[in-house]
Amino acid sequence: MLDWRRPDGKHHQPGRLRFVRPVFIGDTIHTRTTIAEKQDDPKRADTGRVFERTEVINQKGEVVLVADHIYIVERKTA
Repeated sequence: MLDWRRPDGKHHQPGRLRFVRPVFIGDTIHTRTTIAEKQDDPKRADTGRVFERTEVINQKGEVVLVADHIYIVERKTA
């Protein structure tokens, strides 16, 4: 199993942002963030990629926005 740490928080790619449903005045929203995947960097042995998905959810439990980001991270040595 790989152990990761994010050294500077820079995005590898701007990511993808999708508005799934409208948000209205008076709605209550919250977020859920999940690490979807980790990969080794094919060109650098000391770094990897972390794929993060953030969902914005309204008071009805409906996902209203989805954002995917890819971070370049430094691998933590064992």
